[in-house]
Amino acid sequence: MAKALLITKENIVKGAVKLINDDGWLNLNARSLAKHLGISTKPLYRIYNNMDEIKKDVLFGISPSGNMNNNYNDEYLDINYLIENKIIDFIMPQIYYGFNNTSLPFTSTVNSWSSLVKDTSIKFYVALALYKAGLED
Repeated sequence: MAKALLITKENIVKGAVKLINDDGWLNLNARSLAKHLGISTKPLYRIYNNMDEIKKDVLFGISPSGNMNNNYNDEYLDINYLIENKIIDFIMPQIYYGFNNTSLPFTSTVNSWSSLVKDTSIKFYVALALYKAGLED
């Protein structure tokens, strides 16, 4: 006999993250989550009042290239659309440029990205390249 899953907030969130990884953010709903966990929807609603509460515990974000022009022109990623429509909970641009980089200096690049989410609820983090630690620009 299979071991029964203990239904906790942590297990629900882990299941939701796995579901999103497997099937995408848009497929996160009570029925699909319950099916993914192998339970009915009732245990979900014993712990959470609604799906919005579950989604608040599951953050959705992106880590685009630090070069804003490349995101839009080459990757067809409209960062402003994602921010304006509150589609993401956080943004973590890959700012792998040094302080003395001639085309995208670190500080001004961080400031440009940071200004995009100013006055929003979207969290801002900077992705750094550990492999570049101690290297020149």
